[in-house]
This record gives sequence, structure tokens and C-alpha cells, in this order.
Amino acid sequence: MTDFAINRTSSKAQWRRRAATAAAGALVLVLGVSAGASPVSAMVPHKAVYDLSLAKARSSQAASAISGQIVFIWRDVCDGWSLDYKAQMRVSFAERGSHQIAWQYSAWESDDGEHFRFFTRRSTGAGAAPEHRRGSARLTLGEGGTATLEQPEEATVRLPSDTMFPKAHSEAILERAREGATFFWRHVFDGTGEGDGLFGVSAAVTREIPANQALPLDHPLLRDQRSWQVQLAYFPSSQKESTPESEQLTRLFANGIAGSIEIDYGDFVVNAELSELSALEAEACD
Repeated sequence: MTDFAINRTSSKAQWRRRAATAAAGALVLVLGVSAGASPVSAMVPHKAVYDLSLAKARSSQAASAISGQIVFIWRDVCDGWSLDYKAQMRVSFAERGSHQIAWQYSAWESDDGEHFRFFTRRSTGAGAAPEHRRGSARLTLGEGGTATLEQPEEATVRLPSDTMFPKAHSEAILERAREGATFFWRHVFDGTGEGDGLFGVSAAVTREIPANQALPLDHPLLRDQRSWQVQLAYFPSSQKESTPESEQLTRLFANGIAGSIEIDYGDFVVNAELSELSALEAEACD
């Protein structure tokens, strides 16, 4: 999901690059949720806005303040689902000033979970030119497939037999949560990061939250919906390590809306809290 590795001795430029990678990749999988495997609560096309803040600092050298916002749009486009989001995050340090990180991500995933396209753009400030990634992938479910990267360099990535795309993966997590299962592991390709865009993802459903309890917003899309607290850990596809590169904790509602997201950067933890939410009309399909 992301090639972010916690490295407390990284240079400022390395930190900004990795932070942008981590946040973008994390949100692709957390927010790109269920297209409606359940007959009771189908995924709802929606627009969500998340406000960013500092949740925890683990050392005196860690960030002293976080600000920013993520705007996320999830649409039913007849032959699949599209997601678009843009985000900006400012990280302030007591003795080192502040750094601005910006990224955007667009992707399309087919209803059958076998086709995927993506584009990312990220900027880490300090006058650096924006970085772009673009590509597509195709799967035969249960057999694996191939991803083709077009930018920044052409490359081909082999996808293992257990690979899923983000929507199908989160759909499977929600299905297992409804059934009472607590653990789920798969390879996931979303195209983010600086490597091959393929990650090993461990998902643990830690608890169910009853409907209408501590809602982030009093909104019709959230009322009367079950939700679950899910912890996600991301591992590089090429390594068999016991320690994940990054971890996220999220509250997932049964209709596919993420109520909150917590992103762990190592020295500090960022909260993404849902502040605005609206339903979107599905496209008219022939």
C-alpha cells in the first residue's frame, strides 16, 4: 500500500517524500471501501471531507502541530467505481519550521475486480517538481495478473494469485467483519508508493461499534449503520518482514464510509476526522 518506512534519521527531503507516500497510499485503501457486497447496506456514492490534526507526538523532535484537509469523492460510474481525492498537510516542528505536503489520486476499478487504472501526483514542497505515477493492472481472480506502470518509468509488475484491488479488498474486509471474522491478509495493488505499488496488507477487526454510537457527524448516511474499528498494517511486497512499514486505524461503516482514520508516522500520529459528508447521485447507465 505504501513504501513508507519509519526512519528517524532521514533527511528532511526523505521525510517529506515518505510522508506524502504514506498518507496517500494509506487513504487509498482505507477510503476506497466496499462497493456493496451486502444486500442490506450497499456502498453509497459520496463526498467526504476530513480535517487533519496531530494526535500524538512520541519525542521532543516530533511534529508540534499538524493541519490540513482531505477531500474525497467516491462515485458509481456504471462499469465500476471511481475515486478521487486531493489533500494537503502542513507539518510544523518546534525548531525546524514547517513543511507542506500535497497529493492527489484518481483511480477506477471495475465491478468484477479484474481491471484497475490509477494516477497520482504529489508535491513535497521546497521547490521540488511534482512527482507523477500512472498505470493500469489486470487480474484473473484467484490466478494473479500483471500491472503496467507508465510513469515515472515503464515497468511490469507480476501480481500474486491472492492480489486484490482496493475496492474489492475493503469489500472483503467488511464482509468478514459482518460475519464476525477478526483477521484478513491479502496482497493489494493500488499503484501508490515509490516501488511497485503492490503491498501485503494485514487487516484486523478489533471491535464492532453499535449503530448511532459516538457518530463523527449527525448525518443520514451514518445513522443506524453498524461500524467496525479496523487496524491495517502494510508490508512491502518484496520482503517477508515481521514489522510493518506503516499502520492505520480506521472506523469503517457498513455502507463504506470511513468515519475516522489514524495514520502512524512513527514519531507522531495524525488524525483524519470526518467534518463534511454528502451523498452523490449515481451516473445514469444505459
